[in-house]
Amino acid sequence: MEKNIGWLNFHTTTQDKTFEGNRSSKINISSPFSIAFYDTIKPYLKSSDVLLKLSCYAYADNPVNKSCLVVDMESDGKSYNYNPFYPKEKIRVNKWTYIEFIMVLPQIKTENDKIRIYFWNPAKDKTLYIDNMNIEFISLSGDVSG
Repeated sequence: MEKNIGWLNFHTTTQDKTFEGNRSSKINISSPFSIAFYDTIKPYLKSSDVLLKLSCYAYADNPVNKSCLVVDMESDGKSYNYNPFYPKEKIRVNKWTYIEFIMVLPQIKTENDKIRIYFWNPAKDKTLYIDNMNIEFISLSGDVSG
């Protein structure tokens, strides 16, 4: 949570509870969306076959059954690939839990397509903290997409 290139929703960062460093992203009823990565996808693609790997630590004060990680790709401002991932059984209560998520990215439609990655916590009475969010784009082949 320390770097800010391509990141949104800084108002969710807090010093209340952290895994490492000085800040984490606190999501609850007043801010249901975590800090988010939002950028043009093309510069991160080194080949036509790419995996997205996200890792982070999560802390919940109660079971977070409805919370999810969202990976959303858009073209011309419209979503064309929305992927929610529900790690409810993976996040332990009152303990930092390591989460890792891997998915194959679909082919982009235009060179201006964007990707948005964030956690969403719609629960009114639950708080979720996210820290050390790391995003990697991993090329599976050597051919560069045009």
